[in-house]
Amino acid sequence: MMTHDITNVNIHSRTLRQIEEDMLIEIFGKTQCPFCDKAKYLAQLAKDEYPEHVEFTYKQLNTDFTREELFEQFPNARTFPQVRIDGEIIGGYEQFSDYLEMLPYD
Repeated sequence: MMTHDITNVNIHSRTLRQIEEDMLIEIFGKTQCPFCDKAKYLAQLAKDEYPEHVEFTYKQLNTDFTREELFEQFPNARTFPQVRIDGEIIGGYEQFSDYLEMLPYD
């Protein structure tokens, strides 16, 4: 199994908003995908920072969903991973990272 170095992911706990409501992060990924690994890492950071409010699930291509099911849920998807937060389509890793950075914080 191939592993990917995700230590260079640039996120600080202050980039996460003070989460007062529950947040469900869903990541749809595939094997041997460094951006999928980075997205899982960011989601885990959010969960670790706010364990009572953040949940995330990781779904694996050909295990938890098919390509056809992916395109039904994310019609404009062109890359992996695809991320949804509270049912809202966020996009790929870059959009997910940007989303977390744009959230207000103290």
